[in-house]
Amino acid sequence: MNHNIDLNHLKEEINNWHLNPDEAKQLVDDNCIFFIDNLPIKSQFTIDLRSWCIGDKFKGIKMIPAGIHYIAINIVNEKYQEKSIKSGFFISMKKKQVYIYTYDHKIEMIVPMKDQAQAKRLTLAIRRYEFDQNCGVYPLNQYKQWQLL
Repeated sequence: MNHNIDLNHLKEEINNWHLNPDEAKQLVDDNCIFFIDNLPIKSQFTIDLRSWCIGDKFKGIKMIPAGIHYIAINIVNEKYQEKSIKSGFFISMKKKQVYIYTYDHKIEMIVPMKDQAQAKRLTLAIRRYEFDQNCGVYPLNQYKQWQLL
């Protein structure tokens, strides 16, 4: 299931849950955020059971419940317009944590950001909601299904 993530889609997903701004803020604050920098546009990003073809504004997923999650990417080769082999990993997320990753062009994988000073700056910016518009909403309606696996 692929969806393009754009600002209108993010607002639509939140509105479909009928959350007021305070409830949405509480979900962001109480759950996890997976932030990813430098992911090539048109790549496919997957978390658990949901995948999106991402655009240029995409920086990650917010409102992720604590627990074990599956993260995967499928990069589009810009020269040949072909997708690479999907690569992924499981990650154990702890409540209220921000996970900062970056796309490594040399190995064509996402990895934890090595520059700890930059990761700290990004975490602080995320906590100030500076990237809120750039993060997709975790599909909470599919979380129970994910837990059953």
